[in-house]
Amino acid sequence: MEKKPPGKTPSTQSKDGVGCSGGVKRPHSDSSTPPLEKTANINPRNAQVGIKMVIIHRCHPDIKLDQTQVDMIQAKLLVAVDANPQGETPPQFLYSKFALGIFWITCANESSKAWLMWTVS
Repeated sequence: MEKKPPGKTPSTQSKDGVGCSGGVKRPHSDSSTPPLEKTANINPRNAQVGIKMVIIHRCHPDIKLDQTQVDMIQAKLLVAVDANPQGETPPQFLYSKFALGIFWITCANESSKAWLMWTVS
């Protein structure tokens, strides 16, 4: 039996790419980045960034919105969306949330942002 010199530990991976677990490394791609069509929908939530808007109390930060006020704002916004003239594109929103006394709304486009600003004012 051959003795190994003290202080040296065997390498966990050999130079041919085979590790101690018996796995093989993935071959490296020739192109540096994948084609655009493959990366476009990796995370669908981030694919539509939108325009982030907030609705806050006039005296913010001294006074913050409560859940009742946010529920009323949402109800009035829905009535306003439903009252949109027929044939016109209604405002489009991607996301909304209520946190820390702030009502966050993400508009899908500039026209929805303008509609929201006019309606809330």
